[in-house]
Amino acid sequence: VEAEAMGYASAWVPEHHFARFGVLPSPAMFLTHVAGRTKRIKLGPATVVLPLSHPLRVVEEFNLLDVLSDGRAVFSAGRGYDAGEYGPFGASFQDSRAVFDEQMEYMMAAWRQSPFEFHGRYYSTPEPVTVVPSPVQRPHPEVYVACFSKPSIELAARLRVNTIFA
Repeated sequence: VEAEAMGYASAWVPEHHFARFGVLPSPAMFLTHVAGRTKRIKLGPATVVLPLSHPLRVVEEFNLLDVLSDGRAVFSAGRGYDAGEYGPFGASFQDSRAVFDEQMEYMMAAWRQSPFEFHGRYYSTPEPVTVVPSPVQRPHPEVYVACFSKPSIELAARLRVNTIFA
């Protein structure tokens, strides 16, 4: 709210769990609250730790944020860097590269095709799915991949999305 009042263009909040680096388990939920209190500022996560969530659920949540903010949602996802955030969720930090890459491909298919189908190693749709609500921004909110490695940069290029660096 204060950032908008000072003229900032965007506000970004990080996902973290278990008080290691702060606690914000759901950037989408928090940003939806902020959307209701602001009018202009873009709202983004920096970043969603995607391997801890199902990609279809994340698409739905950010579509809803985009609708409730009248097209101000931004999406950023990464693998995270703290294995301690993975364990309690039963997620494999060791497999995070392959899982994350597939999740991003899944999400981009969900945003760019309607209905969409996806058949991967970790995630698949048993039949065509139409995601609702649809985002205000077409075909989807701005998308960023958090990059700490060459494979992440290559993934962003392959998917034709933005990169964000720490």
